[in-house]
This record gives sequence, structure tokens and C-alpha cells, in this order.
Amino acid sequence: MKTSVLINNYNYAPYVAEAIQSVVNQTNVPDELIIVDDGSSDGSVEVIRKHIADIPYAKLIVTKNKGQLSAVNEGIMASTGDLLFFLDSDDCYNPEHIDNCLNVFNDKPHIGFIYTSHERIGKDQSVHHTFSQSRQLGVCVLTTRFHHAYLGSITSTMAIKRKYLTPLFPINETFYTTWKTRADSVLTWGAGLTGACKYFLKEPSVLYRIHKTNHFTGTFKNTLYDQISYNLASEQIINHMWQKLNYSNLLAYSSLLEFSSIERPTAGELRGYIKLFEMAGLPLRKRTSLAFRLYKKYRKNRRGLKN
Repeated sequence: MKTSVLINNYNYAPYVAEAIQSVVNQTNVPDELIIVDDGSSDGSVEVIRKHIADIPYAKLIVTKNKGQLSAVNEGIMASTGDLLFFLDSDDCYNPEHIDNCLNVFNDKPHIGFIYTSHERIGKDQSVHHTFSQSRQLGVCVLTTRFHHAYLGSITSTMAIKRKYLTPLFPINETFYTTWKTRADSVLTWGAGLTGACKYFLKEPSVLYRIHKTNHFTGTFKNTLYDQISYNLASEQIINHMWQKLNYSNLLAYSSLLEFSSIERPTAGELRGYIKLFEMAGLPLRKRTSLAFRLYKKYRKNRRGLKN
């Protein structure tokens, strides 16, 4: 499979060369490196041009400033890889990052989306794990639509098969402003809605930089009103993508298949699927029947873990 790394940059001149070098230092170098500069005014473009001058597989695209989602959009459309790796220009890969992800994609060909643990550097130094061990999280079309399930992480930890983004990208420009600093949400939900089977890789192979000029952590305050605005914007873009894919709530009838794709499903995940039957407007008798079948599947899985 051909691999592409997509770096998005905006006014990160002090960090972007280190991000690029972390791609060059991979034990499995990508076939293609595309850097999209989103109209920087701090000399980033000169730094990038100088650093990629001797990298034959690197390409720089300079655009007007429209935000991170716009830059990610440009990178996806310009890339040619079957596997797309994403990297914010203030973050870095550990040398084995691409190799680690490729091992999963090769061992589990049905996987379409991987995200890894990451190590925070800078003001906050810690390792962030979503789960205690690597795990197949399954297909999440329904939980993405009805629960806005976020089975992903920061942009730099993500590797996605192109075929799960093609149905939705390019994203409509009307969403650029709202998601100016949160392209990771759009990528995560988009791949979820197109049916990518997701996998969490516990090995931390990404360095996530926390600093005062970080475009997200440095500006997002997470107040009550921020959360309300985020929830409204989430519903708008998820509903937009749902309609673009020409889906209907009748997909809820396939919930047993989707639930079966989850490795070691939890009681919380079981409750989430049962709850979405009502949200999808299924008749009571059908909701009851599906809930019973899901519970049987869950119990069988739990018994298998104990044996």
C-alpha cells in the first residue's frame, strides 16, 4: 500500500522543521510527504522550503489562511496514497510510528482507521492512553451518528485508509470556520460514518507538544457555552455527512453486526447500542428483540473472556 504523510502548518516556524525531520527519520519512510501551509506569516514557508529541498518525495502547497480543516482538506485531495498519516506541524513522530501502524494494517486487513497513544511534551509531560491495551474498537457508523461517538484522538495519531475519506472529501467550505482548529473531529467522525473498522494501538509513537501558542489547547476554554456550541456544531457536520452518504435511520436494524465487530465490548457500549434504538425511532417490539439479541451476544463474549 502506498503511504502518504500530510502535515498541516500555520505559523509554527519554530517547530515545523522538527516535524518534517521526524517523518524523514521513520524506519519505514513514506512514499509521499505533503506539507500544506495555511497562509503563514511567520516565515514558515521559507523554513519548509529549505528543509525539504533535498527530500525527493516531499511537496509543499501554500494556500490562503482558512484554518486547519481547509489545510487537511487540501492535503487529502493532493495526496495519492492508499494510507494517509496525519501530522500537525508542532508535533513529531517517533521513528517507528509508520511501521507500527503498517504492522496492524497488514496483520488485520479489515482495519481502516488506527490511532495511537501519544506522549505529551512541553508544558504538560505525560503519556495519554485511551484504553489499557490495544483493542479493535469495531465499526461505529451508528454510534457516530446517534451518540457522536469519538473513537479517535488528536490529529497526529491518526492513520486512515483513503477509501474511507473519499466519499466525504472535499469537505464543504462552509465548515472551515467552525472546525478551524479541530480537523481531528471531522476525520474521526467521517471515517466512522463511512464504515472504517477502528483500532486503538497502545504503543505511544507520537509526541504531542503542549505550548502557549498551540492553536487548540492554547485557545479553547471548555466553558459551558463552548461545550454547547461544540455540541451544536457536531450535530450539524455529522448530519451533513450522514445525508451526503444517503443513509437513513433504518441502518439501526444492522446494529447486531456493528456490535459484533467490537473486541471485548463493555457494558457501557452495550447500553449505548440499546439506547440508540429509541433514538433511531425503531418500533418498541423491534427494539426489544434487538436488545435481547445484543445482550446474548455480549454475554457470550464475556463468557469467552473468562474461559
